[in-house]
Amino acid sequence: LIMVPLAIFGIAALFAAPLYAVECEESKGTGTELCNFYQWFLYISSNLVGLGNPLNSGDYTPASGHVFAELFDLLIAAWSMAFAGLVYGLVGALGFVAFLTEATDLGCAGGINRLLRTAVGGRGGLQRQREDDSIAGREPPSDSQQALLRELVAEVAALRREVAAARSQ
Repeated sequence: LIMVPLAIFGIAALFAAPLYAVECEESKGTGTELCNFYQWFLYISSNLVGLGNPLNSGDYTPASGHVFAELFDLLIAAWSMAFAGLVYGLVGALGFVAFLTEATDLGCAGGINRLLRTAVGGRGGLQRQREDDSIAGREPPSDSQQALLRELVAEVAALRREVAAARSQ
């Protein structure tokens, strides 16, 4: 979390220097001096993080007609895409992220599976769920939880009947 912003700032400062030098030199005597390094730093930083509108004032873009500055700006845009892909890949490859996604998948799948088994299976489904819970070391659902689930299933069934009746009209 600290290294990525520092890398972006460092790369932005490195890439802003040539644009600053070229555009400042080209803009001298034209009435619009583009000689503020911080504004070029903001321009490159915005490009690196993928902002559509740069954070700097609107005058600070490679507009001098200098071919090197315009091509360098395009090169920076391509490098920023590659850098973003690299960061996404590295973060996605972390073991902690893989653990979180697997745990979330298993937790959601287990909860939905229990809900469907209980709702569709009736008492047999509840019995199978109790057996599964005892094997896994989980507390079985209380009678009030089971009653609440039955009420919810009944409400869903009533809503489905109402929707089907409304569609048939």
